[in-house]
Amino acid sequence: MWDKRIVGLAAVLAGLACTVLFFLWVEANTVCGLPLGDEERLRQRYSSAQYIEYPENASELLYFEGNSIPYDTETNSFYIPQSINSRDFEGRFSVSDNGVRAWLLRDGYEHDKAAGVREGHAYRIWISAGDTVSIGNIVFTGLPVVSVTTDSGRALTTNYHEGRIGVWSPEDEDFGTISDRSSAMDVKASASDETVTCKLRTEKRRDHKRVSLLNMGKYDAWKLYKIPGKDPTGIRMMLAYYLWNEISNGERLDAPCRFVELVENGAYEGLCILRPRMDDDYFGLPDKSMLVETEDAPEETLYGKYEPVNLAEYGVWLQAACAYANIYDDLYILTPEKNESYFLPGKPEHIFGLFSKQQAYLSYQYEKRIITADELHLTGAEAECFEKDAAERWTKLRGTVLSDENIDAAARELSAALVESGFAAREGLAESGLEMLLTQTKMRYANIDAYYDGK
Repeated sequence: MWDKRIVGLAAVLAGLACTVLFFLWVEANTVCGLPLGDEERLRQRYSSAQYIEYPENASELLYFEGNSIPYDTETNSFYIPQSINSRDFEGRFSVSDNGVRAWLLRDGYEHDKAAGVREGHAYRIWISAGDTVSIGNIVFTGLPVVSVTTDSGRALTTNYHEGRIGVWSPEDEDFGTISDRSSAMDVKASASDETVTCKLRTEKRRDHKRVSLLNMGKYDAWKLYKIPGKDPTGIRMMLAYYLWNEISNGERLDAPCRFVELVENGAYEGLCILRPRMDDDYFGLPDKSMLVETEDAPEETLYGKYEPVNLAEYGVWLQAACAYANIYDDLYILTPEKNESYFLPGKPEHIFGLFSKQQAYLSYQYEKRIITADELHLTGAEAECFEKDAAERWTKLRGTVLSDENIDAAARELSAALVESGFAAREGLAESGLEMLLTQTKMRYANIDAYYDGK
């Protein structure tokens, strides 16, 4: 009797051992469900197949978690977000039908996710479809990826386009893991040289749809800011938003934003900044409120009956972000029912020297420039009050959010995000621009300190 039990137990243990060995073998020989392959052996195996360097339907052959993958036709590259906070690759690839097979080619990075992502490594994938084969690339990025596809297939211009938008996030509390992310949404989009505005809608393409993207809250309109060529890292824009959110000290006026990578109609467009569009819906304004660019606001309302509640904070932000050109392009909110008005940042490109055509950094001319009551068209008691409040707030914030140490830490954290995600390595970005930005910002803040000390 005991002999039978021992034999049965041994059989169970043997079965478990085989199962464990099988899963270990699978883990060692697959990545995200793709079997690993040797390029030389695959070439021998498919020696009679027709090789196509840039297959027209590549984006229809491979899926990730059951969804189409952001794909760049020019480089034959798929873009897949991955969390930089976990050791193993996440998610699973699949092919379109039984006639398609795919292998991830061995190159030494297949089990080193951290190095592969950080170094911007292009993993190579072998795809066989019928009597054709092709070799593409897979880029595992640590940043979210946004894909915009218009129904016409044409690139976004100043005209409106119907289409779809997909948001791929490696870490998103709203949608869970990468295997349970945001699905594609209908979009009506328009574009200018600087931004792409996406209006999200329901499947019926009539009603606007409030959607939370990347943990930034639920809104029906979103903006994608293209990174200006003078600041390919986007750190100045993101740092300006960060400073505003800290200085404004109120969620109502916050400007949440995230780095993303954009793929538009099968073309990789690079780094962008995604944020909700600042409109009536975002601020939850009453019907009789007014939200306009500063230059379009009625002059009698700017500093008259409805003196801006946050004028001193806004002035300090203009100083801190070297955002002089913003004075005419920023936003102005007027809520007569509450006898209140506010200033807040609008366009983010006029900050930290980006308005200068000569260079992308703060010049000596702007290091010593100070936002005064005169530049804000203030006179009399309003001017004195502004100068006094701005001096007090600047001095106080220099011990916290505007300290040299905090500015340094915030900028380096943004830079680290681009490095860890692999974007910096893929684009060949150096940190020299960051060091110059930090050095000149410290010099500028020291000049502002001296100005207010004299007051």
